[in-house]
Amino acid sequence: ASSKGGTELAAKIMAGSKGMIIDEKAGSRRRSVFSGKRGPLLSVAAVPITSRERKAGVLMVGHKRQGYFDKDDLSVLLSLASQVGVVFELTGLLEDFRAKLEELGHERDFSRAVVDSMPSALTLLDTKGRFSFLNRRFTEILGYELTEVEDQPFTILLPEGARKKTMADIMTRNRSGSVWMEAKLVDKVGDEIPVQITSIPRPYEGGEFRGIILTITDLSRQRETEEEVLRIEEEAEALSRELAGARDSLQRMDARKQAYLSMVHHEVSAPLKLMKKGLRELDKGIHDMPSEEARARLEWLRREVDRLEKLSSDIQDVSSAEKGSLRLRRREVDMRDLTSRAVDEMVLTGRNPISTTFPNNPVIGLADAARLEQVLVCMLDNAMKFSPVGSEVKVRLSRKKEIAHWEIEDRGTGMESEQLQSILEFLTGEGQPEKEPKAGLGLFLCHHIIQAHKGDMRLDSKPGRGTRVSFSIPLERKR
Repeated sequence: ASSKGGTELAAKIMAGSKGMIIDEKAGSRRRSVFSGKRGPLLSVAAVPITSRERKAGVLMVGHKRQGYFDKDDLSVLLSLASQVGVVFELTGLLEDFRAKLEELGHERDFSRAVVDSMPSALTLLDTKGRFSFLNRRFTEILGYELTEVEDQPFTILLPEGARKKTMADIMTRNRSGSVWMEAKLVDKVGDEIPVQITSIPRPYEGGEFRGIILTITDLSRQRETEEEVLRIEEEAEALSRELAGARDSLQRMDARKQAYLSMVHHEVSAPLKLMKKGLRELDKGIHDMPSEEARARLEWLRREVDRLEKLSSDIQDVSSAEKGSLRLRRREVDMRDLTSRAVDEMVLTGRNPISTTFPNNPVIGLADAARLEQVLVCMLDNAMKFSPVGSEVKVRLSRKKEIAHWEIEDRGTGMESEQLQSILEFLTGEGQPEKEPKAGLGLFLCHHIIQAHKGDMRLDSKPGRGTRVSFSIPLERKR
């Protein structure tokens, strides 16, 4: 390099850490900063050589063709410079050791003390990869004394299947190079230990290869820490998912509670308003009202009171069902009989005709007959409520193996799919219920009663075509 330009560039390169690529234009009249035996170097890649404590110099390569080097070449050169820096550092350490040994005059004892105090295991291998020396830390990590492994190959520490490649890697003869690698070594009792191995050639004498210096760092604690960190991260992630699930569950429960309260308010307020209106009318005209009309109004009020009383009982049943404490008094019953009783009760209203389809043979199973009749009456009442007067309501009971199956079908107004989905989500507790659910308290209680019998319920509806409610329960028998 030209003296002035070369000095400035060297200072600039050593001041940085990433190196640089210098390209000069061909045919330039200005004198090139770099030149070789064959003329000017128009493309130069240069990187700093650094050791732990100082800048050691500059490593550069040149070519007479402009633009010859790129970023990948610079990366390779940086890697090589790093290895050169390590060699410089090791050389500096060896020089320091030698100086101290000469000062103390106890060269062998001092070197042994220094080597034994190293935090890493150190061993020397001869040209055939056999042990010739090891320090105290080697014995602490792997359990072997020198007398047990001297003149034996390093392969006794390597697992089978990894011996050939590992030995090829660590037995490097490159004077300016070193090898870093992670591996597993087998200790004296047969346990595998994760380690980091650094391999550099022993100082050459007379130009001849004398063997390898190996340093071995135990990575067991590091691996345990990494595994612990990974375990903690997985537990934290699982806990985060649990907390998110709990939060969502609480939100659904709160929304379900609000929807339930809205439903109860609607069920209670409607008859109360009607009763309040009837009492006002009765109070104003009772003295001028014919006795038969007065009795009819009083009878209507009595029915509304009975309805509220039943509603109160339903609210209590729903509360028990939500807590999982709805009691069933199960007995062996014929499902045909309890279905007939429910149908007969609703036929008396005279609003809609009811057709029935039953199996010829008894359908016997354990059930709370009163509760199942309550379910059927509620479903028939809903079917009539939303059907034109005089339209037929169909009731079908069937047996499929050990399952009793009911279907109640009307020809009413039906429901849109969104409304149907909202009712199903409210009944099952899935999704986010509406603030004012479309399902009544009766249907809500029906769902719980069927679930208490280990059964399931299904709703099918289309606008203008009516609704079909079906449910099934297993036919368990007395043992």
